[in-house]
Amino acid sequence: MYHLSRYGARFQIFAPNQQQMHVMDHMKMQPSSSDNRNMMMESARFSHGQGMMQMNDLSKLDVSSFDAVIFPGGHGIVKNLSTFSKDGKDCKLNNDVERIMKDFALASPLGI
Repeated sequence: MYHLSRYGARFQIFAPNQQQMHVMDHMKMQPSSSDNRNMMMESARFSHGQGMMQMNDLSKLDVSSFDAVIFPGGHGIVKNLSTFSKDGKDCKLNNDVERIMKDFALASPLGI
């Protein structure tokens, strides 16, 4: 976000409006049994408020309004945006993530 802003790119931040798979207790290095968090709320926390930027629901992302999509890395992708952490190579993507990736590929001048 810093570099996008630094070079004048306009962007919006989206996240699924769903509960996380689990919340890690990083002191015990295990999932917390008493905590449950929403992915949009966690994403807003990680974005550090990026000015007056509003967190948006990923299900409402309209591909025709954007030039590109970026999914930042991290362990959350394998737990929350896909089933990779439990299914490995046979994983499935979050429905909105799959739709958005397909829509961007179809909208590309290079096609898929």
